[in-house]
Order: sequence, then structure tokens, then C-alpha cells
Amino acid sequence: MAKEYLDYAGLKQYDEAIKQYDDTALVTDLNELKELVGETPVADQIAAAINGLVNGAPNSLDTLKEIAEWINTHGDAASNLVSVVADQGEKLSNLENKVDAITAISGTYIDALFLTPVTVADGGTVQDAIAGLNAGEKLVLTEDVAEDLTINKDAVIEAEDVTFTGKITVDQNAAVTIIGASFAGEVVVA
Repeated sequence: MAKEYLDYAGLKQYDEAIKQYDDTALVTDLNELKELVGETPVADQIAAAINGLVNGAPNSLDTLKEIAEWINTHGDAASNLVSVVADQGEKLSNLENKVDAITAISGTYIDALFLTPVTVADGGTVQDAIAGLNAGEKLVLTEDVAEDLTINKDAVIEAEDVTFTGKITVDQNAAVTIIGASFAGEVVVA
């Protein structure tokens, strides 16, 4: 009866398949896993991760259940704390935005100092001067500008105490910086 269950001829095909199996990929995967896990036992790694998460919290608040219970019992204090943290986060975000804007503006002013100044040619228009700007140049204006302008390329215009009264249309893909001017006319980004 045992022979019926241990038919060697039936198992021989599996024996051949096992002998031909290339375990190189499996060995590589096991070695990578061993490097990832390291020599420290998994239980110790889990304990270290839990200790890192608890991070010295008192025993009465070292689980999510205990924290949830504390929040339920101290709802008003928790709500006030969340409100204060959210308010401070919003103030921090606003401050970061202002710092970024100031940095961008001051960077533009500093960069503008090193650009080659170009003026409107005799008999030329401001539009022609803007169209003729090359990389590394800035247009310097000293008189008010009444003409309508279309700016469709990157440009730096230094216009201290100059007022633009015409319509200015700026291409949305153009990086345009106008320093020191005021605008009485319409400014459109299209």
C-alpha cells in the first residue's frame, strides 16, 4: 500500500525539475533582504521603531487609544491647541511666502544691476526698444510712457519714477520685471 503513495516514477519528473531550477534570483533576493534587515533580529527592530514612535511620551499617552481618550476628556483644550497650531502654521506659511517674494524681488534688483542698460533709440518707440532687447540687457526709461505695449519675451525694464499710462499686455510665459514704475493704465497677462 505504501508503494501506491510513493510512486517514484511519478515523482521523478519533479525531481528533474528541481535539479534544473536556477535559484540565482532567489539567492540574490534573499541576500538583499538580509542586507536590508541586517543582523539585528526583527523583534529588536520592531521594538526600536515603536520606541522611536513613542519618543519618550509618558506611559499615559504612549498609544493612539490613550491619546484619543485624552482628547475626548480634554476636548476644549485640544481644540484650542489645534486652533493655535493651525493659526501659527498659517502665519508661518504667509511669512515664508513673503520671504520668497522679497528674495525674488531683491534677486531681481541685484540681477538688474549687472545687466547692460539700453535706452529708447532717437525716434524709436518703447515697444521697439523692448522688442530689440537681448539677453543680458535691460531697458532704462526716464520719461513717462503713454503708448500701449505688448511684451511677449523675457524683459527687465528699469523705470524709476516713470508712470505707464497706456495698456500693457504681457505674455503669460514671459518673465517680465519692471522696476520702480507706477501704472495708471491697464496691465493684462494673456
